[in-house]
Amino acid sequence: MKAEVRGLLGVLSKYPENTIGIFVVPSKTENYTRRAVEEAERSKFKILLTDKYDICHAIKIHSEDYVEETSYIRFGMADPEDDNEFDNYSLTNDEYISTEQESNSFVSTKTKETTCKIVDNNGKVCLKTYAHGSTTSNMIYHLTRKHGIVDSSSNTASTKNNQMDIQTSFQALRKKKKKSIEYEQIQQNLAEFIIEDNQPFYILQSPGFRKLLQSLDANFEIPCDKMIKLLITKGYNWSCDQLKSLLQADSISVSLTTDFWTSRSGHGYIGITCTWISNNMMMCEALLDLKQVPYPHTGEKIALLLQESIKEWNLEKKTIAITTDNASSMVKALRLIPGIKRIPCTAHTLQLTVGKGLASVQLLILRAKRLLDFFNHSPKQMEKLHQAQKDLNFEKINSTICDVSTRWNSTFLAWDHLIDLKCAISYLPGRMQSDLDNQVRLDGKCLAKIMLTMDEWKLIEALLEVLEDFQELTTTLSGAKYPTLNLVYPHVKAIFEELEVLDVLDDLNIDLTVNEISIPVLNNNTNTIFNELPNLNCKKPIILKLMTIKKHQLSLKQYWQFDNELSFVSCLLDPRVKNLGFLTSAQQIETWNLVRSIYNDESQIIPTFNSLITNNQSSESTQEFDENSNRRRRKGKLSDKVYKITPSNISFINDEITQYDDMRQVTREVNPLDWWRIRKNDYPILYRLARKYLGISGTSVPSERLFSDVGNQILAKRTSLDPQLVREIIFLK
Repeated sequence: MKAEVRGLLGVLSKYPENTIGIFVVPSKTENYTRRAVEEAERSKFKILLTDKYDICHAIKIHSEDYVEETSYIRFGMADPEDDNEFDNYSLTNDEYISTEQESNSFVSTKTKETTCKIVDNNGKVCLKTYAHGSTTSNMIYHLTRKHGIVDSSSNTASTKNNQMDIQTSFQALRKKKKKSIEYEQIQQNLAEFIIEDNQPFYILQSPGFRKLLQSLDANFEIPCDKMIKLLITKGYNWSCDQLKSLLQADSISVSLTTDFWTSRSGHGYIGITCTWISNNMMMCEALLDLKQVPYPHTGEKIALLLQESIKEWNLEKKTIAITTDNASSMVKALRLIPGIKRIPCTAHTLQLTVGKGLASVQLLILRAKRLLDFFNHSPKQMEKLHQAQKDLNFEKINSTICDVSTRWNSTFLAWDHLIDLKCAISYLPGRMQSDLDNQVRLDGKCLAKIMLTMDEWKLIEALLEVLEDFQELTTTLSGAKYPTLNLVYPHVKAIFEELEVLDVLDDLNIDLTVNEISIPVLNNNTNTIFNELPNLNCKKPIILKLMTIKKHQLSLKQYWQFDNELSFVSCLLDPRVKNLGFLTSAQQIETWNLVRSIYNDESQIIPTFNSLITNNQSSESTQEFDENSNRRRRKGKLSDKVYKITPSNISFINDEITQYDDMRQVTREVNPLDWWRIRKNDYPILYRLARKYLGISGTSVPSERLFSDVGNQILAKRTSLDPQLVREIIFLK
């Protein structure tokens, strides 16, 4: 008993002398209350016994007996297993009712249960016994459920517990403030969102977007466009440093591509990209620069920009070639830069060849374009074309494609789809002219008037055979994951062989310089040109086909009349075409001598390992690739001509070049980069040369891809972007 009294007095001693202790005690402890009360009152503390959860009403009842400045504490039963003997709370709810009783009870710390002594309106005591520990959860549950007594801190009187629901929990979580580093990451993600998804900067001021961000985190301060632009600049500077380090560590040499582009806002941009072969023998590509260039775009200005960019990226000793289109300003610019070779863009040259080759059938091109525009410029007519395909049970519903002169392979692709839709298009005029709707009948008459003749359909089919090789080569050279310069001359030679026609044109005595007909200019309104284009009056479409072939031959000879040493070296270092069967004997000897000279210069830079390839090693390696190639699908006829195995008559002294020359030419399925990676220890010097010359781009397609991204960035909503900001955004993307 003494221990219990000391415990009670110890708790009361923490409070002022005018403190009232209000106890909720079980009936089991009533025998001990008298002594406890006496001891407490001797210590100048007043004890008020109550059965209620709250004390406020008891305070009102006894307000006349005690001073006004009085502190009140409540004690409940202690949990014997808990270090704390008593719970104390400060409660302020005047809605609860308490009943005064004699001060004849005491709290026993050894008791695990508590009895409720609340008296109801009928004067009946509850006497409900419940477990009671160091917390008041059981008591609160009993008082709330049995007696309807709730804590005043609850929002409503009907609240049954203080646990938050799921929605409230999430709201509390959103209101919790994150660390500063987390908000910095959110800002960075916001900048990436604007860059990657081509979003305008005014989206930051969009009410809906701001509401979305605030609903996700109310504490997030949405940055302004200036802050996002600063983050973009910071990311640009950091990425530039990373790329500079990568270029120095991961490349032996690099080649550049460049091209011009005009934005919607009228700004002229020059794009510069870089390609190289990494230490892992992988083709790599990166954007170096995108600068606004004021007009005029002279050769001197372009040369200065290229030299500045090369110096800025520390590539003076690594740049060996720059690939450009055939614009005179580009040609002049590369002449002004010493030590760097110019590679003409093969894809661009092929399109010039096709354009000149089709000069004899310009009337056919215009008539086919007019037919295509009839469907492309009218959704109503396109729907009728789709319905015609359904009526004829086409397996796949297709649409016509526009023929755009500035787009590579556009004529081939448009005609190829046109031939596929020939049956549906020929079926439409009769069906439309028999329709009950007067406007549909008029459209049917218009379509019948511009319909191609049988000879024109046959000529298109014949010309597709000619254009197919050009389309295949352009597509092949547009790849980014494999070398391309080594593919140019073998494929051009194969196209020459495809276009060879025996002296048929000479026998027919056709003058290729005479134009067939005066061709009017097309406009977008097809109705105004129905009477302006006569039918192609040619009883023998084969003659026009032969004329087209001859013009293609002449164009190829014109554009490829000069040898390109870098292209030949690149071909020699491709184990699939190393025998140079597409070159003359003189060209082969000259190319091998050039490689020998480059090899000797390179051997002075790096030590040789004097490792020779044994006959067994060579045959095993070749056999490995040959067996692998037999499991792969063969490609088109153009590739069959390119990779045919031809013997080499060149011989040298016993070194890497000799071993490489004696080795069998591998099949076309072999990846030359993988081949050199496997044999880099057998051919250490040639391996370095392969990394240099196979890494040169044969086309300016990387720059074309760049400007496709730029066009997506500078949309109608973003035409006011600052050129420097455009540069940074495209670089980061």
